[in-house]
Amino acid sequence: MPTIAIIGATGATGKFVLQGALDRNFSVRVLARTPAKLDHLKDKIEIIKGSVDDLDAMKKLVNGVDVILSTLGTNKKPNYIVEKGVRILLQAIQSSDSKPRFVHMSSVGLGDSKAQCKKSLLWTFIVKVTFPLIGSELFADMQRAEDLIIQAKDVNAIIMRAAILTEKDAKGYQVRLSNEPTGNMFISRRDIAAFMLDAVNDTSYDGKAISLFTA
Repeated sequence: MPTIAIIGATGATGKFVLQGALDRNFSVRVLARTPAKLDHLKDKIEIIKGSVDDLDAMKKLVNGVDVILSTLGTNKKPNYIVEKGVRILLQAIQSSDSKPRFVHMSSVGLGDSKAQCKKSLLWTFIVKVTFPLIGSELFADMQRAEDLIIQAKDVNAIIMRAAILTEKDAKGYQVRLSNEPTGNMFISRRDIAAFMLDAVNDTSYDGKAISLFTA
């Protein structure tokens, strides 16, 4: 079984990634600023104490793992941490002997998916309304993180851009490339987790940026 590292394991989407990883019997290592939050799982996972801006902690997290799954993100102004965390994570990957693969959660409407959205009047409206409503700087932070991943040398990554996240039950997901039409505007966090966990063994989208919609 592969060994995976999870960033954001106690978050709204990350908790489903963590539980799914355990359900699939993966060997799991997580980064946690407050390890006590994961005390109930301490016999099932390896916990690295630290934050995403701690290079030493990040190196401990990624060294020897096969795949890193990151749901890193915050909408708490001004503590946007995606760019900062990705920058440190990429340094950790590049210094690692194991050179793990990296699956990064981003957002539909960023990068070349912006052109994808423009082909749909509904998604054009969503992007124009959602980005300013939630916070344009939040999405700018996420875009800068994407740019860092694309520019990084010797890092095998998937940029997975999620549609609007919901707490609903899983319905299945569909993957769309940027030259393909958009899909349903909403997707369950559980389906996001399912894709990320499927990508542990499925290398079909390595080196690509894809959009994820409900099946």
